[in-house]
Amino acid sequence: MIGDNDGEPVATPYDDCVLVMPSTRQARAGVTVVRFARRTLLR
Repeated sequence: MIGDNDGEPVATPYDDCVLVMPSTRQARAGVTVVRFARRTLLR
């Protein structure tokens, strides 16, 4: 669990999840956005 939304738990969709904040270009006043990401090795 990483937080709650009006008392409802918010959990990551998989283990070892990281949170990624999008660029400010996508932000609007009063809106909070975060994305879930999974680290993988580049080959």
